[in-house]
Amino acid sequence: MSASSGFPQVDENQLLHLLASHAAEAFYLMDDKGHVTYLNPAAERMFGWTREEMLGRVLHDLLHHHHPDGTPFPMHMCRLGLVMTEGRTLRDHEDLFIHRDGSFIPVLCSNAPILAEGRIVGAALVVHDLTVRKRAEEARAEQARQFQLLIDTLPHLAWMSRADGACEFVNRPWHEYTGLSMAESLGYNWTLVVHPEDLPHALEQWRRALESGEPYETEMRMRRARDGAWRWFLARAQPARAADGSIARWIGSCTDIDEQRRAAQERLELLRRVQTAHAAAEEANRLKDDFLATVSHELRTPLTAMLGWIQLLRSGRLPEEKRGRALETVERNARIQAQVIEDLLDISRIITGKLHLEPGTLDMKAVVEAALESTRQLADTKGVTLELETGAEPLPMRGDAARIQQVVWNLVNNAIKFTPRGGRVTVQLRPLDGEVELRVADTGIGISPSFLPHIFERFRQQDGSSRRAHGGLGLGLAIVHHLVELHGGHVSAHSPGEGLGATFVLHLPREPRPPPPAPPASAT
Repeated sequence: MSASSGFPQVDENQLLHLLASHAAEAFYLMDDKGHVTYLNPAAERMFGWTREEMLGRVLHDLLHHHHPDGTPFPMHMCRLGLVMTEGRTLRDHEDLFIHRDGSFIPVLCSNAPILAEGRIVGAALVVHDLTVRKRAEEARAEQARQFQLLIDTLPHLAWMSRADGACEFVNRPWHEYTGLSMAESLGYNWTLVVHPEDLPHALEQWRRALESGEPYETEMRMRRARDGAWRWFLARAQPARAADGSIARWIGSCTDIDEQRRAAQERLELLRRVQTAHAAAEEANRLKDDFLATVSHELRTPLTAMLGWIQLLRSGRLPEEKRGRALETVERNARIQAQVIEDLLDISRIITGKLHLEPGTLDMKAVVEAALESTRQLADTKGVTLELETGAEPLPMRGDAARIQQVVWNLVNNAIKFTPRGGRVTVQLRPLDGEVELRVADTGIGISPSFLPHIFERFRQQDGSSRRAHGGLGLGLAIVHHLVELHGGHVSAHSPGEGLGATFVLHLPREPRPPPPAPPASAT
């Protein structure tokens, strides 16, 4: 270094010693036998040997003479030996050196031979203590091990995805549930275990989350590898952001919510049944109230007429020409009351299971004709045409003649009642294979589609108000339905709609068949 540079001249050896004295790495110089000829202060601090204790000693014998398991480590087998014997330069290799107290220190070494006239006369060694770095690595490894243990212990299926949404990690519960290995789960292979009906929605929600950076949440069914069962899971994911705010990866989990969903569905179903039962109870109470009002009306109306005419008869002021009319009116209303009471008694017998048949041999044609004869006066009074279409031959069968006549009378009487003046009621009777078919068709007011399913229920009428245009308790068709079933037959009602008439079709077996089991008695 020249004086003109403005800096004082320094001996190169002094400069090297100055640099080595302030270095954080341990620095050694050795002769061709491995004896220490120089060491810096960092070497003293790093391994616990003083300068005086190390100078002239073989470095290998102090710092590198055996393995951690206690087995010897000969000089010629270590890297320093290779430098001495072969003249190699070895950079940045990790090793274990021995502290004076016997503990092992992880180090990063660089060795270089010292040559003079082409001959190896020594070696230089630079050592960097890796203890802090190794401890950090071990801490990170332990954290990773604990993290792996944690996520493998969780009851959830945990996973991580890259910023683009492709899966890069799954935990052990995922493997156990889906049967997919880590390699089989990477990318978008998780879609293989999602129910095909739920997959489009799950993928659409995932796409939206990736675009918006908002948390991901959806419910979907996933297939269990053990038995192929589909169970509901709640899938959630949160974005993990880098320091600059960008999304580094997504961390997510899938939680089994199958039992919760089933319990919720059961609660909803129970609530629905309770609401249905409550509505049915309210409807039943309303029907009872309507029925009681109807009964009161049906009993009071003829009774009022009878009492009025009887009072006129007893007064003696009624002209002779009106006495016959009065007696006819009293008789007709008495018959109406008797029919109301008989219907009530029949319904009571049906409810309590005490209505029984007295079967015998009968002619179905004669039974129908008798029923029509008893309703013809009502048809004539209303101006309704009553027609019977049947063959000339008798139709023998077994059944309760009185009850079958009651069935036919109720159907025909009902048709006449709801058919306006000038209308027609047609009764058709014909034999079928092993049974007889009776059709009662009218051109009356018809039946609304909403009421048709309830036509044979007790206490139900299309117009249930006390000011309805047609009388009756709404029991006749319910009695018909029950009597037909007792005979092993069935009856159905048909109507195109209100104002378009109605048709009742009755099928009865010619030989008795066991009726269906009676429904349990209920308080009504």
